[in-house]
Formats: sequence, structure tokens, C-alpha cells
Amino acid sequence: MDGKINLEGMREAADSAKVREEFQWLAERSRRRATTVDVKTYLQFLTFMSRLSPPPPPRTPIHYPHARL
Repeated sequence: MDGKINLEGMREAADSAKVREEFQWLAERSRRRATTVDVKTYLQFLTFMSRLSPPPPPRTPIHYPHARL
């Protein structure tokens, strides 16, 4: 990519009834879902997602001999 925005492609997507329909569907689903998720379900989702990624590598502690507060 050269960092330029493809305006023609964006215009074609904006003119597409199918794309508008899909965005409308996503917007409706996200609004409905946002109002019905309870804390327990949200925590289960976060727990599940955290298990999908590997744990970060252990960090070595940094020694600060002249740290002042």
C-alpha cells in the first residue's frame, strides 16, 4: 500500500445496497447486544479470549540505582 485512499473504491462501496444493508445489520446487532450483555457473560468472554493468545514472555526486572520519588 502506498498510503493513499482509494476514493473510487469507497464510492463504489457507498453506492452498493448490499454493503449498506450489511452495515445496517451490524449496527442493529451491536446496539442490541450492547444492551443485553450482563457482567458474567462479559467476564466469560474476556476469560475465553485471554486463553486464545499465548502468555507474554517473562520480563526481566530493571534495576534503578538512582530512582528518587
